[in-house]
Amino acid sequence: MNNNFVEVSIYQVKPDKTKEFEEVIKEMKTFLEENSELINFKVMKRTHRIKDYDSIKKGEPPVKIKRIIKSVKYALYWEMNDEEIHGKLTKDIFQEFRKRLNKLLIVPEDKYLGERII
Repeated sequence: MNNNFVEVSIYQVKPDKTKEFEEVIKEMKTFLEENSELINFKVMKRTHRIKDYDSIKKGEPPVKIKRIIKSVKYALYWEMNDEEIHGKLTKDIFQEFRKRLNKLLIVPEDKYLGERII
C-alpha cells in the first residue's frame, strides 16, 4: 500500500485577484517541480455547485456559478513521499510565496494533511 503524504489546501481568493493568484500558483508548481520528491500537484477552481440533493438522485449536471459573493475558492492538492519532505517543501514555499499569497486571500487557507490511502 502506498502511504504518500498529502496536503489539500482550500484558498478563498479576493474576486479581483484571481488572475494574480493563478499566476502565483503556476510559479509555485514550477518551483515545486524542480524538487524530484514532489509526486503530484493539482489545483481546481470552483466553478460549479450542486443545485440540490434531489438533482443528484436524478443525475442532473451541476450548475455553473453565476456570481461571486465573497471569494473565489480554489483547492490545491499536492503529494510527496513523506511528512519530512512536506515540512521541507512547505518551508521553501512559505519563504518564496507567502507574502504574495497573503495579499490575495480573504482568510488564510484551510489545510488538510494526511496519508493517501488509495
